[in-house]
Amino acid sequence: MLSSKFQPVSTVHLKLEGSGPVFGQWITWTDQDMPGRRTEHGREVSLGSYLESERLICQRYSYDSCEVGTLPNQTWVNGTGPIAAFTTGPNGGTLSYLPGQRISACTCPGKDHPGLDFTVGQAAPEIDMVEAQIAIAEGEGQVSAARQLAPFDDYYQFDNSTRYATIYDKDLTYDNTYLGSTTQQSASGLTTVPSNIYYDQNGESKQFTMFAIEYLVFPDDRDNAYITWWADNKTSWTLHSGGMGPNERTEISRRLIPEEPMTMVMNLHTYVG
Repeated sequence: MLSSKFQPVSTVHLKLEGSGPVFGQWITWTDQDMPGRRTEHGREVSLGSYLESERLICQRYSYDSCEVGTLPNQTWVNGTGPIAAFTTGPNGGTLSYLPGQRISACTCPGKDHPGLDFTVGQAAPEIDMVEAQIAIAEGEGQVSAARQLAPFDDYYQFDNSTRYATIYDKDLTYDNTYLGSTTQQSASGLTTVPSNIYYDQNGESKQFTMFAIEYLVFPDDRDNAYITWWADNKTSWTLHSGGMGPNERTEISRRLIPEEPMTMVMNLHTYVG
């Protein structure tokens, strides 16, 4: 029997604002589920997805299990564990300040749920195709290609072993040392990009280049799912589903490669530093 599969591909051709080694503007291009996009623009979404204390409470989750990972702060109902939830966050403290997955696989029969099956979790997963930044010491432009996760691994460390994470050119791409915070975990690769794709770079500039993501999803065979990113017309890295597998220390299950419809979002921010 063949498993059903989804294989979305998003491709853009961009030239980046400013110049490679100069701070100023931060451009991002993201694939995000519709509830996250609608909430991000300040409009309440049905079935409990809304802004709380100016945070996206629905975002980051891509989770389909009914256990502690869906609960506030990733702690048991009585608030006494797991130990990793209190000791593996920033400075050895709290791991997660998320208020819990609003539309989870723990939905009770008869309660509001947007899907066909109340036992299926839903949220607003996010895949970042391009987040432009600066490597200060090197004076070079870089892009981050990331999968934002919730719930979190201890110390926010996903499994980036070569079994689950493939970097295709280590002279250009490497693991991002930023792994997350109390509101998100990030599985991210950083890729150096050439100066001629920046609009204000001296000399030959203003060149368009391709960035892309492809993610392959098998809802009936989740072990074979993956996400691959491209930067500057080259394959940069691949994250396989096993890199976001179960974590015994935080007592959570697999975080999924998104299986929900996604929309493309472009942001341009002004950087103040």
